[in-house]
Amino acid sequence: MGLCQAQLITNTLTRPALPQAVTDHAAAAAAANTSPDLDERVKEAILHAHLLDSYQRRLPRVLDVVNNQAGSSRWTTASRKTLNYQLLLLLDQVEGCGLERQLVEDSSTTLMLPHGNRLMQMRHDAGYLLSSPDPLPPMATQGEVLAASEGEDMPDLYPLSPFSNCRARDTYPTEECYAVDSPHLYPHTIFMHHNQPRMPHTEDVFKGMSLLYAFSHAAAYAKLVQKHSLGDLDKPITVQVVHINGPQYHLGVFQLNTLNLAPSAADKPVRNLFWTQEWETLFDSCKFKAGRGVLEGYNPKVFSLLRGLHAQG
Repeated sequence: MGLCQAQLITNTLTRPALPQAVTDHAAAAAAANTSPDLDERVKEAILHAHLLDSYQRRLPRVLDVVNNQAGSSRWTTASRKTLNYQLLLLLDQVEGCGLERQLVEDSSTTLMLPHGNRLMQMRHDAGYLLSSPDPLPPMATQGEVLAASEGEDMPDLYPLSPFSNCRARDTYPTEECYAVDSPHLYPHTIFMHHNQPRMPHTEDVFKGMSLLYAFSHAAAYAKLVQKHSLGDLDKPITVQVVHINGPQYHLGVFQLNTLNLAPSAADKPVRNLFWTQEWETLFDSCKFKAGRGVLEGYNPKVFSLLRGLHAQG
């Protein structure tokens, strides 16, 4: 059920736009245009990642009995991962805030949390995990969180359960892990890229996936690194997320306020918050025409929004 199901699993309210601090910096960066050739460098990065990278690797074999009954794997370049890395290098050069940050590749996060009378386990991998020595500031004050928690309703999926697609297990590993086990580094931005030939998910499903990834990394940091108890947090933890599906970019900001995922009616509820927007398309097509690499439909707004996220903290 996409985003609504993820909201019920993570006890989260949503906002239909990115926080004002992010959009203001993105608009200022686009208006200032401090580097006239910046868009050309972004275009070169796209061409290099999608057309000119000769290193190929075999994708994992994914069985899809509906769309690909043979289940054969394909050779492809890791174009999305390559592009993300090159864009991160550009962001560090433009914003000048990457010297003290740490970038971890192919990180894995696993944690277990109670959800009412259930025990829930999350296992999520991130293509890149960016950590910072300074925490991201909360995007909503404590008063705003309490007002939203008391005044807004959670989505209703009745008669479906939020765990209708989850697999129940009798035996499971109990080890929990977070990629950066250091109290001196805070989670900043999570980058997810699916190097698959086809990801036939709707935009709402991608929003729900972004929320689950952001929640699991923030909750794992709170539980395993900062040793928070399973209740409301004294100081919220903010995590940004960049979710890529080919040329489509979904950006979001998540604020973890509580690890109590199923508050009772007698409790004063505290909800988590997730700012999200419609996904943006970085380009329309990138392919060879008459032996030349051609990029069409480049959208500079995407890189401006990435600058707005990267400059936070």
